[in-house]
Parts: sequence; C-alpha cells; structure tokens
Amino acid sequence: MTHTITSLPYSPTMFVGRKDDTKKIMDIMDDIISDKEPDIRIITFSGQRGIGKSWLLKQIAHLLTERYPNKVKVFVDDLKDYDQQNPATSIVSILQKFQQTILQERISKTTPAEMSRKIIQALQTTQFRDNIPLVVLLDTVHEADWQLLDAIEEYLLGPLALEKQVLIVMTGRGRPYRWKSWPLRFNVEQHDLPPFNRHDTKEQLRRLDETLVEQSDYIYTRSQGAPLVTYALSQDDDVAKAINMMLEVITDSTERQRFQQYFEALCVLRSFDEERIEGMLSIYDKESEGWSFPKARDVRKKIVALAFASWDNDEQAYVLDPLIKKLIEQYLKETQPSKWAYLQRAAISLYQEWLDKFPGAAKQWQAETKYHQELLVN
Repeated sequence: MTHTITSLPYSPTMFVGRKDDTKKIMDIMDDIISDKEPDIRIITFSGQRGIGKSWLLKQIAHLLTERYPNKVKVFVDDLKDYDQQNPATSIVSILQKFQQTILQERISKTTPAEMSRKIIQALQTTQFRDNIPLVVLLDTVHEADWQLLDAIEEYLLGPLALEKQVLIVMTGRGRPYRWKSWPLRFNVEQHDLPPFNRHDTKEQLRRLDETLVEQSDYIYTRSQGAPLVTYALSQDDDVAKAINMMLEVITDSTERQRFQQYFEALCVLRSFDEERIEGMLSIYDKESEGWSFPKARDVRKKIVALAFASWDNDEQAYVLDPLIKKLIEQYLKETQPSKWAYLQRAAISLYQEWLDKFPGAAKQWQAETKYHQELLVN
C-alpha cells in the first residue's frame, strides 16, 4: 500500500474533547501555584496508536502557557526523537535541551550526573525560590528504550519528582516502564484515553471541513472514534491508507508490509499465542520455508513490543489492539473477501485439528470453531 495522506500538525483550534483530562492538569497546576500540595503530581496518559496522546500533550502545553504566562515554565520533549541514538548520547541531548529551554543557559557538556546536579541546583536557587513551578511533558515514554528511561529517571525525572513545584505528565502506549524511584512508581495517576464518542468525532470533522459533518456517523463507524483514523478517512475513504498511517511506527516499509501480513493472518482470531501464530501463518504464508515455535514466538514478541497486542487475562492469551484488528478486518472484507473467508476456514481447520489433538480443551476449541463458522454464514 502507498501512503499519500500527510499527518495533520497540531493546532489549538483543531483540538477536540479531552476536557476532563486537561482540567485535571489545570487543577493540579492551580494547587501548585496556590502553594497547596496536590496529592498527585505525576500523571500518565496511555492509549492505542492514533488515540490522540501527542495532541493532548501539546494542548496541555498550550493551555499552561496561555493560562499562566510568565508564571510557569514548561519543558516538552518527545522520546521518539531519540530512537536512532545511543541512550548515553540521548540523555546528554535531553539534559542540554532542558538547560537551554528552562534555564536559558548552556551548561558545558560533562557527565550526565554533573549536568543533572547543576540543573537541580540552578532550579532550587532561582526558579523554585521565586515560586515558579515547572511542568515536564514527555511523549512516547512507554515505547522508549528502557536504557534511556533508566538514565532519564536517574538524571532528570527522579530528582524532579521530589520537588513539590514540579508537575510531570507522560504519554505512551504498550507496556509501561517499571520506574524504580518511589514517586514515579507509586505516587502516579494513570489514565487510559478512550476513543472519541460520536459527538467529539462529529466536532473533529466539523473543524476539518463543515461538509464532512453529514458523513460523521459513517466515518465514526469505520474509525471507531480514533482521531487519527477519523482524519485519514476524512481525507480519503480508503481503509488501506488508514492502516498505513497506523503502522507508520514501523519505519521500514518492507517490515511494515510484513507486519500487515501478520495482522491479516491473526485478525480473524479472537485471541492468539505462539501455537496459533505458527498455525495461521503457516497457512497464510505457504511460500515461506516453514513456521516454527521459535519463529512464532519472535513474531509475538515484536507485535507486543510495538504495542499492537497485549495479554488478556480473560482469554489467557494475547489479543490484537481492537482498532488495528477491526481496520484489518474491514480492509480484507472490502478488498479481499475471498482471503477473509479463506482465513476463517483456516481457523476452523486449525481448531478442529486441535479438538482431536487436545481433547482436554475440547470445550474451548468447539467454541472457537463455532465462532468462525457463524462468521462465515453471516
């Protein structure tokens, strides 16, 4: 698939919804400025790709500078910008950026420990002494290299989290990093961002183009309220292009195509594990040299690492991100219905084979077989 839709840059006039989330941050900042000590000064917003985490962070930065001109200092950084750097180099770059943005000075590049010490000392003797709070907004945190997060915690977030005039807001998707310092690990409030409702999706479309409002119910049904997908479909009613935007986190185009094939093979399943990956991809990719359990495990690890799947306790297996699952299913049904039906029959065949092989779990495999048979009939 070729990608022809350009992502929409953030604009305050285009921002929609998330009033409770932005109010939460403003209320905490009101308390800090009023010299009250809020119960929580560390907030994490999590959610699937395309749900609006980055826009929310930028909106918070905008509201803070608008409401508190010259009363608050705001540091914004996106850890995605350091993906291709060595963590040791990245932490120095982040500390330098902090020095230039917040302290308006360039401290000579030494060790991260020395840079960190000078930053905290400078804040305590100037900004905090003058009762000027600091807000740290970090995007793409969960997805970042854990070695980098180790360094960020040791040299920036850890020391700052101890300061009562500091508010820290982070966003990310997938498995959260396990912080070591007490405030970051235990004194944090986590929020999962849901998709937009119909009203917010309609408002998003209205701000894009008034003529799109009449299509809002149709687009909402297809986008499931995910702002990025809503925008993509408003530009071109092509699910393939929306999928490509969702998969842009996989920068290599060949790898991206490979992952789409994985998702196509797995999207028909309600849940999966290494055995089902091996079985479905063996059927999907007949020309490969063959699928093995280790190869399937590697695929599972990659999908989970990219936060396109997670463990489901009810299923006792992994499940695809609901948005990417539905988009891929839509794509197959609309453009390759024979492949969609073929994959349903492949799942039936797999589970019927397991009925004979694992009679102790017969009830589970019978239920899965019935699920796919009903989908084929409907």
